[in-house]
Amino acid sequence: MEPAILTPTILDRARTPLAAAALWGADPASVEHVADGASFTYRMRLDDAMHYLRLTPPGWQSLGEVRGELSFIGAARSAGIATPSPVRSLSGEFIERVPDREVAFLAVVFEEAPGRPLTPVEWDEARVVRWGRLLAELHDAAPRGLPDGERRRDWRDELALLGRWLPDAETEAHAHLARVTRWFQALPRDPHVYGLVHFDVQGDNVLWVGSSPTVIDFDDCMFHWFAADIARALATFRSEAPGRRQVLTTWLLDGYRQVRRLDPIAAESLLEFVRVAGIGSLAWNLYWRSRGGGIVAGERGAEQDLRALIADPRLWGL
Repeated sequence: MEPAILTPTILDRARTPLAAAALWGADPASVEHVADGASFTYRMRLDDAMHYLRLTPPGWQSLGEVRGELSFIGAARSAGIATPSPVRSLSGEFIERVPDREVAFLAVVFEEAPGRPLTPVEWDEARVVRWGRLLAELHDAAPRGLPDGERRRDWRDELALLGRWLPDAETEAHAHLARVTRWFQALPRDPHVYGLVHFDVQGDNVLWVGSSPTVIDFDDCMFHWFAADIARALATFRSEAPGRRQVLTTWLLDGYRQVRRLDPIAAESLLEFVRVAGIGSLAWNLYWRSRGGGIVAGERGAEQDLRALIADPRLWGL
């Protein structure tokens, strides 16, 4: 079970994206590769508008998991949250299986969202507060459970993946991960503190037109504590200078509180969730490099900072 970025050769890039695009009646000449991340992403023209085609690798997500993601998107849209709508194929399906040699990919098409991500210099008070409000709105809208036939991973899957990705030499991070696993097992999972979370409301996944945000890319969503989702959003600011990071954190939490009470787990244990987010970043960077991926956006220089944050999350300044 690996994301697309770690398994780039499993996709027949000359044929499979075009075969998938044809299921929606897209202009084949318009199909262009955008990125490899958790899935393979392509941009294409459909009905005189640009759309995004996502091809999920076999074994990374099941059909039930993609259905669960689409349920979350539907709930968000019903709550008035701006997010791109999935589009039905010519056969009326939101999800299509696309054969590729010995396997099959799961294909989904989304409308293209307006706007662009903010650069760090554009993180002003009004927009970061609105960012926090968006996160709280998602938590209010998120389903607390899913119908039969739909599922999403949860915190247990996340921690197991981090344990696999962390090298054995990272003994301190492994020790914290073992302790956090025990701590998570004891935490309450009441609906006001726990549910389906986006788990990546940061960076390129929030597009802006002026002061209006659109959230995209729900394919990391899972059942987790809302505090974990807040910590993942705060991780956007990790590379900022300590004083600036503290201001940005305050603004985002202020925006969150304008919509939704910061639940007791988040209020009391947000630093611990920040630590887990740090473990996640360190595990991914090291695993990516071990697979020949090189350095991610200069992260080698930040790895010592991550280790320091894991050892003492109070360094965040919360």
